[in-house]
Amino acid sequence: MSQADVVRVLVLCDTDSYVKWGAALGDRFPDDWRVDLVVARSTAAPSASQLADALAGTAAAGSTPDVVGLADLRRRLQSERPDVLVLSARGWTVQAATSVVDNVPGRPVIVTGLPGVGVPVLPLDAPVEVELLVEVK
Repeated sequence: MSQADVVRVLVLCDTDSYVKWGAALGDRFPDDWRVDLVVARSTAAPSASQLADALAGTAAAGSTPDVVGLADLRRRLQSERPDVLVLSARGWTVQAATSVVDNVPGRPVIVTGLPGVGVPVLPLDAPVEVELLVEVK
């Protein structure tokens, strides 16, 4: 597979639970896909030890993901042009990230979900445009 043919996935996480879920989901993509994980800048961002624990046992173990704000996310989407954006985050972060994605040329496929058994704070009919909602129990 040439570099131009590589499917690019960007995983945006915001809490330790969502880092763990996002990293595990990222490991399920085919081996020849490029998967990058970043953490949203927020008050809920995991500490260094929480991050290390959440990434343990995944392909991202031992890495230090970039921490990004919305402007950073926009720049990254414009420069890297991922094919898939996994929003492994709480509803507020998903909503903010989708508003950024809607204004970026070459919109990626958006995947989000609920790790474990969960009830979202935002109703599922909230105005969030995603192509795939994954629920893992």
